[in-house]
Amino acid sequence: IKHEEVFKMDVGYFTNEVIFQQKVTLNKGTATVKGTVEWQACDASQCLPPDEYAFAVTIK
Repeated sequence: IKHEEVFKMDVGYFTNEVIFQQKVTLNKGTATVKGTVEWQACDASQCLPPDEYAFAVTIK
């Protein structure tokens, strides 16, 4: 988290790469976990419009 004067607020961010992990317990068989990640890229003068990335992961 860093205070960004451009936005006049604290902003959380990641650089280069980030890994999010979640433990999942299966009752039996397989399952598919689906979701979306919303992201936005900014520099000191402007931001790209937000975008969403949909994903699906099969767990065995």
